[in-house]
Amino acid sequence: DQERYQGLTDAEVAEEQQADRQVDAAVEACRGKILYLGSAGGIMSKATLPDMLREAAKSRPGLVVMGFGWDSEETAEFTPDWFGVLPHRPGAMARVYGASLAVLGATMDVQREYGMVNNRVFEVLAAGASLITEHFTELEGLLGPRACYVKSKGGVTSCITELELRAKMEHARWRRSICNDKELDTLAKLAE
Repeated sequence: DQERYQGLTDAEVAEEQQADRQVDAAVEACRGKILYLGSAGGIMSKATLPDMLREAAKSRPGLVVMGFGWDSEETAEFTPDWFGVLPHRPGAMARVYGASLAVLGATMDVQREYGMVNNRVFEVLAAGASLITEHFTELEGLLGPRACYVKSKGGVTSCITELELRAKMEHARWRRSICNDKELDTLAKLAE
């Protein structure tokens, strides 16, 4: 770390360390939850986003919203889920994406009409995170099964259930890869 702070004043070092702590707090806030990262201004230009946010907010994992403007009257219903603004730090977005159960994606209505896709989709997938997004033909044609699509009300909940099941199956597969069934039985008996 000393190398990283070389040439900075004490105040600048303190500022850098504070931003790092904010990113760490953001990662912990997102752990196992549904994340939406974007400004509140986008809520009016994405027809499906408000319902997706509402559904995620009511889900068992819960919702974390990060970005500018979520503390306004227009978005008051999401203020309890608002973490704040993620500091601009190298790797910060990938870290919060990776900590979350899934990231909500939504494309602006005008973009969708032209077959365009929100760039957040690619950031999420590049980070290896799970994506829950509204469905439209061009997006599914591009991503195929790499995303979980919301096609109607209740779709976010269905995606969460699917992702949680997938995570349990991957964990079970990992456990079997490190121990055979006899060893697992022995460990289970010892644990009792």
